[in-house]
Amino acid sequence: MASGNGWVVAAWLDLRDKGTRIYGSRSDDGGATWTAALLPGKLQVSQIVVSPGYERDGMVFAATLQAGVLGSLDGGHNWGFSNLGLSDAEAVALALSPNFTVDLTMLVAVNTGAFISNNIGRTWRLLPVEAVAM
Repeated sequence: MASGNGWVVAAWLDLRDKGTRIYGSRSDDGGATWTAALLPGKLQVSQIVVSPGYERDGMVFAATLQAGVLGSLDGGHNWGFSNLGLSDAEAVALALSPNFTVDLTMLVAVNTGAFISNNIGRTWRLLPVEAVAM
């Protein structure tokens, strides 16, 4: 992902050593120099999403299969866990609202259901989803 102000963000999946590890780097000078943006621990990442306002807010989020949702508010330099209210730490999918920069709404799917957050993942609540027989 590149911006008009010289920021470039790159993420890649490394399958070596019998695992899946997401690595990332950020450049503030159009790619001349790079800084690592590494998620904590050896986590299996199912998805990474970037805020549509990344150039302004630097927000990046990761759904992991062992530690729920992680968030970075500084372009991936530092990461924190965002799981308050989740009933399961196996996050399989993550999505941001089309109006995320205004409403700060996120959705995450875990094995026990779908959850919504209206505060950039600080707290989550279960979405009432009715099962439909097929």
